[in-house]
Amino acid sequence: SRTASRSISMEEEDDGDEDASEDEEPGGNSGVGPRPINPPGRPAECGIITRIYVENFMCHRKMTVDLCRNVNFIHGQNGSGKSAILAAVQICLGAGARRTHRARNLRDLIKKGWGGRAVVRVRLLNKGDDAYEHGLYGDFVTVERVIERNGGGSYALLAENDQKKSTNKKDLDALLDHLNIQVDNPVAVLDQEEAKKFLTGKPEDKYSFFTKATELERIDRTYAEGKDGITEYSEQSDKMRNNVRPQRDKVNELKEKWEQYKELDKLEDRLEEQRINYVWSYWKSLNEDLKEKEKEHNDRIKKMKKRREELEESKTSIGTKNPEEEVIAEKIKELSTEAEKAAEDKQSLDADFRAAKVPLQTEKISLKSCKRERAVASKKLESAKRRLQKIREDAAKAAGNAEGEQAVQAARAKKMIDLERAIDEDKLEEAGLKPNISALFQRFEGMGPAMQQCREDSASAGRQQSAVVRKLQDLHSDSGGGNIAVFGEKCVEMNRRVKAERGFKGRVVGPIGAQLKIRAGAERFAKLAESAIMGSMDKFICTNDYDRTLLARIRAEVGCSARQCNIFQVHVDPRYSVKKESFGEGIEKMSSVLAIEDDLVYNCLVDNSKIDVRALAVSKEVSESGLLSTDGNGRECIKGGDIQFVHFLPQGDHWKVNRGSRTVTSNERGLNRQTIGVDKTAAIKETEREFAVLKQEGEDMKKREMEMGKEIKEVKVKWNAEVRKLSQRENKRKKDQAKLDDLKNEPDTSVNVNAIDTTEFEEDVTECEESLKLLKDNEVSILRKIEELEPDVSDIEKKREEVMARNNRVLGDLDKAGVRMEKVINKQQQREKEFEKKKKRCENIEEAVKENGKELDGIRENESDALSKAKLMTQRIRAKKDANEEIDIADVQPLETQKSPEYYKTRISQMLKKLENEKEKRRLAEDPQETYAKLQKAMEDLELIMKTVKTIEQNRDLLVSDLRVRKKKWKHFRKHIASSTNLLFDQMLNKRGSSGELEFDHENRTLNLTVQKDNTDEMSQTKDVKALSGGERSFTTLALLLALGENLETPFRVMDEFDVFLDAMNRKIAIDNMIRAAKQMEHRQFIFITPQDLSGLNRDPLLKIIRMKTPERDDFSQGTLPFSSQAA
Repeated sequence: SRTASRSISMEEEDDGDEDASEDEEPGGNSGVGPRPINPPGRPAECGIITRIYVENFMCHRKMTVDLCRNVNFIHGQNGSGKSAILAAVQICLGAGARRTHRARNLRDLIKKGWGGRAVVRVRLLNKGDDAYEHGLYGDFVTVERVIERNGGGSYALLAENDQKKSTNKKDLDALLDHLNIQVDNPVAVLDQEEAKKFLTGKPEDKYSFFTKATELERIDRTYAEGKDGITEYSEQSDKMRNNVRPQRDKVNELKEKWEQYKELDKLEDRLEEQRINYVWSYWKSLNEDLKEKEKEHNDRIKKMKKRREELEESKTSIGTKNPEEEVIAEKIKELSTEAEKAAEDKQSLDADFRAAKVPLQTEKISLKSCKRERAVASKKLESAKRRLQKIREDAAKAAGNAEGEQAVQAARAKKMIDLERAIDEDKLEEAGLKPNISALFQRFEGMGPAMQQCREDSASAGRQQSAVVRKLQDLHSDSGGGNIAVFGEKCVEMNRRVKAERGFKGRVVGPIGAQLKIRAGAERFAKLAESAIMGSMDKFICTNDYDRTLLARIRAEVGCSARQCNIFQVHVDPRYSVKKESFGEGIEKMSSVLAIEDDLVYNCLVDNSKIDVRALAVSKEVSESGLLSTDGNGRECIKGGDIQFVHFLPQGDHWKVNRGSRTVTSNERGLNRQTIGVDKTAAIKETEREFAVLKQEGEDMKKREMEMGKEIKEVKVKWNAEVRKLSQRENKRKKDQAKLDDLKNEPDTSVNVNAIDTTEFEEDVTECEESLKLLKDNEVSILRKIEELEPDVSDIEKKREEVMARNNRVLGDLDKAGVRMEKVINKQQQREKEFEKKKKRCENIEEAVKENGKELDGIRENESDALSKAKLMTQRIRAKKDANEEIDIADVQPLETQKSPEYYKTRISQMLKKLENEKEKRRLAEDPQETYAKLQKAMEDLELIMKTVKTIEQNRDLLVSDLRVRKKKWKHFRKHIASSTNLLFDQMLNKRGSSGELEFDHENRTLNLTVQKDNTDEMSQTKDVKALSGGERSFTTLALLLALGENLETPFRVMDEFDVFLDAMNRKIAIDNMIRAAKQMEHRQFIFITPQDLSGLNRDPLLKIIRMKTPERDDFSQGTLPFSSQAA
């Protein structure tokens, strides 16, 4: 059951708290604060006993005992009635007879031999802040208990003046609870039997004694009572919930019965509603047809006006000469003049080129002649050298018959001649190479600037092309409008699907951005306007629910995201009339910047993008100067009628005024690429023509650069080859010269022979060499002249080529102008044809407007009749429902319906049949009002039961929560009491040289004592209390009782025969400790009963010794009953 579950859950939590508590170290922080210190001079607590009076009680006839506020010793011989005083206190303060261990019932406590009743009175102190109802009882409260001989008895509470105030036991319990008097607590009131049971009992008995003494047992019983209360609450809740079902069934039965009564009325009301819906639906269909026809009629009228305007414009354009024709004619004239001038320049440059080329050609001819002469001279030189060589060889032969030494000399001479000839040939070759190298180098250096200029021209042409390309891209991207791709692939596919769909019932337009243009002259605001309506550019527009559903399906099939290609649904209305306003230079109203031909798109942007209340400005400063103002209260406001938002360049930020305060909002994204249409077709075509010309020029320059680079490379290759050849010749010549010098330096050991004279031949060789040198020098001179003449010729040729290129370009432009002129003429002819077509269309639409007007008049008449009938029926049915309400037919407003007239007509027929069937089927005898009254009563009873259940469950939950918290605190308190008791127990034993420890097992509810007789000898330790001597057991008992008493907050404590087994030494120690401990708590009272002599004690205001009279021994003397521990 739910109750058992709740109880188990609480027990599990308790066990968890117990484990957590027991895991802590003994003596640790238990959650209870330190013990309060008992300051000296503290006044006596309320509840201490000031007087005990007994009459015919046990062995006393009459006796009065007055006690001091702190320490009281009562002593006397056995049988003197000491324990009777303790029993009187117990009985008077609520204990039973068995608790005294002196009798089984109350009448056994009446003095033997006395036939009447016994009276016991205990007077308690009632002063201070803790006094119990001091205004009623005063400074003292006397508790009186009367014991009748028949076993009955009564209680009474007496005031300070002995006036009886109460005889109710509950008032006594309240008094004892308020003053914390616990006569059943063995530590507060300890008799002989409890002391013996405590010391010699089992560990479980000791633990039970401990919990009873510290009130832990009483608190635990309180928790058990709380759990019983939880169980009782749960049982009540379950019982009441079980009783709810029949009551709910009864309510449902009555509801069903009541609904049956109402069903017939509802059917009739619904039938009347359907009739009203039918007449209004019929009127609505006529009204929608009327609006549609009126819209078509208005559209035709607008179209007719537009056609008339177009006809007038066409007529005007035919009679007006095209200014473009004049511009083209003027252009052709200018180009013709420029072509003639270019031809003249070319003729002049041709003459200059021919004149400059004559000396260059002359020098080149001279160069060729010089080269031929140099070749002849070279041949003559070779011939002379051969003749000289031959003479020398003949001389060598002549000396061939000489001795061997001469032959060696001849061979050396031949070798020298060969080396000299080779050296001469090398010199001659070097002399021919050096001019070529110099000429090639000069040519290479001269081509460098020309190549650099060519490269710069080519790069410049490339940059011009790039600039034109960028311009062309900007024109294409900014032209917008006609290119739906700018709105994304999904929008393109959506547009294609919309155009292909034939199931739309009304107009569908989109995307909106494709329908927008920028008014001529307002192109600078194009991107700013687009930024202001960015969220609407790719949206589509429809005019009815059916088309919206179809568009949504197409959009889902295309796969558009949540932000792509959304849908606006608008009503088909005439174009909104938006006031045109002028705000000064640099500020335009957004509705005037956008050129929107479609009225549906225009109205949609007014409704959703608020283009009629937005202004566009060239800068923030201009917008503030033209639109920002202040009202009479000094608050900011916007001039300009309906303007609410002001957008400004360059970033697209905007400001507005709200409640007299202007706020500026930044456009973090800036202005995006323009997609709103601007007609730039002419600029695009002109830019494309410019790009074609620049592209051709760039290609020509690139070709020229490549040719010049190739030429430079060839010159460089030739120059490197000549340099390598010269270097090789020089190295060979130097080696041959070194060999020749070595041969000349050898000693001449030849024999004188007749030498052949070679002087003439050597002179011929020298003459040929000089002639060849002169020719080479002449060739170098001619080359220099050619190099000097070539730049002039090259410059003239370059100018000539430029003029030719310009002439070709002008001729090309002239051809293009001719083509344009031909197109202009063709356009003029086309305009004349268009005029005739527009005239015919205008006549046709005028006839259609006339016929449509007649049809519209008939529809209006039908719609007016339907409206009158609908209002009349609505007035009649409403008056029938509420007879007290007078309804004027003029106040009846049209009712909005969602279905067609056919639908409502079918519903009316069905409901008429159903109503007839229900009237025959239902026959209910009971009065409807009586059924309704029963239903209300049953619902009230059900609600009362549910409220009661909720209250019980809330109380149960609060009790569970409170009990859980209290249980946790109880465990902390138990741990603190155990730790404190253990510490004080050891301290008490230490005063007589012993030590001890208390072992608490809260889980098994056991308490074990460990006593070490000599705290310096561990071998004297024992856990068996029975092994101690009688005096040691008594002292141990006393130590534990004092330790437990330290934690007891009762106003007085009584101990009977505490020292019966103590020897003299232990008894003295024990009494001294008890007195010392008692005087430290002088606000509390201690009563010690002993049969021993107390003559050694000194009396003082806080210590009183009461000696009982020696008993008279007779047959009626009082004795101790032989009760066993079980009977107790």
